[in-house]
Amino acid sequence: MKNNINVKKLFDEILDKKFSKNMVSGYDPLEVDMFLDNVRGHLVTLHNSINELDGIIRNKEEEINKLQQKLATKEEVIRKQQYTIDGYIKDGYQNQRIVKEIGDLRASISELKDGKNKQ
Repeated sequence: MKNNINVKKLFDEILDKKFSKNMVSGYDPLEVDMFLDNVRGHLVTLHNSINELDGIIRNKEEEINKLQQKLATKEEVIRKQQYTIDGYIKDGYQNQRIVKEIGDLRASISELKDGKNKQ
């Protein structure tokens, strides 16, 4: 975030502001100058605070970006692990089917042997 105002110029304009002394009555020029010095001081403090907060925001944005990158990496690891788990589950079902078929084949062989022995 960048301030669009030329702050130094604004501060200098406030400090250098002069009022006409042609008036018979009006504000005391010394009081006006003191007031403008006070306003300038507050503006300088405000400007410094804004710059400091802008720096904090930039740091936090960098932190957020790094955390988003870590999150994306972890999500990719999770996706790969889920794919592996899904493969294991699929293989498990496949293995169960094969074990059942082997059991069926053994039962068939047993029946054939029993039938052959009866003859």
